[in-house]
Amino acid sequence: MRRYEAKLEQFDIDIYLPHYSALAIPTEDLKEMITSVRGMKTVKPEALLILKQSAEIDRRNTVKGMKDAIDILALLAFSGINLKKYAELLKKYKKEHYLRELLHVLGNFSYKDIKYLDMDFMQFKEWKRKIMSEIKALL
Repeated sequence: MRRYEAKLEQFDIDIYLPHYSALAIPTEDLKEMITSVRGMKTVKPEALLILKQSAEIDRRNTVKGMKDAIDILALLAFSGINLKKYAELLKKYKKEHYLRELLHVLGNFSYKDIKYLDMDFMQFKEWKRKIMSEIKALL
């Protein structure tokens, strides 16, 4: 994925431009998927999950790939994502296999990393069982 990077105090900002970046969802379409979170514009969680998954697949088994996996689980757990809308976007962009990739990320997530999700073991285990069931229902 080609992008520009900027650093602003404690934030790293990735900038993806049309006709320069090969994203899972075209940048032209992302412009129509904007929402505001705490006064900051970002893409809707369903689109962001697809973008994160694309990055995780490209960087799997690396440190950045593990960070992507944590971000994916955090999106699933805390963003209020609508899995039906997510599945519709996958179909629109011919990325239906991302549902299985999502199950892969969930199934291979290390329990030692649940501290990044602010859950204890039992909370994570129950949440994981529930979310995997919801994803499997979309297959």
